[in-house]
Amino acid sequence: MEEEDKEFIFARLFLILEWNLMARSESVVHAHINHITWSEDALVFQFAKTKTDPFGKRAEQKWHVYSTPDCPATCPVLAMAHYIFSFPGTFSGLEEDGAEKMRLFPGTRQYDRFMYCLHEIIDKYTGLDDEGMPKLLTSMGIEKGDLGSHSARKGACSFVASGSTASPPIVAICLRACWSLGPVKERYLHYEAGGDQYCGQVVSGRNMLTVEFAKTPPYFHADEYEKRRIASLIRSYMTNGDKLPATRLHLLQFLLASLCYHHETLNSTLHPKNQLRSSVFFNSIPPEIVKLAEVRLPWNK
Repeated sequence: MEEEDKEFIFARLFLILEWNLMARSESVVHAHINHITWSEDALVFQFAKTKTDPFGKRAEQKWHVYSTPDCPATCPVLAMAHYIFSFPGTFSGLEEDGAEKMRLFPGTRQYDRFMYCLHEIIDKYTGLDDEGMPKLLTSMGIEKGDLGSHSARKGACSFVASGSTASPPIVAICLRACWSLGPVKERYLHYEAGGDQYCGQVVSGRNMLTVEFAKTPPYFHADEYEKRRIASLIRSYMTNGDKLPATRLHLLQFLLASLCYHHETLNSTLHPKNQLRSSVFFNSIPPEIVKLAEVRLPWNK
């Protein structure tokens, strides 16, 4: 978040999605914007095919990704909002534009693009500084060559499976990670949304041992007039805004709520030349709309 180069906005979202989806990098590379929606309190991803499902037999399965309102640095909803609203044209593709423009990360060699950014960060924060003190990653015992793209997937799966004595069922973990269970288990043990939702909340970093685990994502606590005004602002600011499908507009409302909820944090944290600072979604949303974004516990109506 503190880096100047706009490439790190892309790289941050790519890495956070790799972690939260517990996915192979190729699944993130090929994420399709029409397969990203918002359902209840979660971002929902669907993948047409994966390494273990090359024919798309499980394409209808939904992978739930949750916000972390108390930790904006790792929040996947905020990371996506940062990316989309910094480059609003990216999320405005229409079916008639062709498959390439329908990707979340359009263009070729997106994996190489991410790896270049990852190596840049690792190089920057390993070794010793001018005073001979270890830099951030080195002080944590991490050196060049220790981390790669697959580290996020391995780390996320280990964290979900062993990070607590109340971890999700191993079947739900294996299904989310797209690992084969073997022919016998796959015949009797199937995907259900509840198991994946629990995996999604745990892997996000929410503390399952506190009431904070039940917090809502940032949303607009608004009346009907205010909701129509928010929808109108999004349509007017987005490329092809008047043609946005209803499902995408619904998703963008939650992304904007996250951006508004964390506005002060972003304003104090972002580099002065960060791409988001020049976006109308960051500097032109009316203050009364920004104040509508809030987070609650379900029993606090």
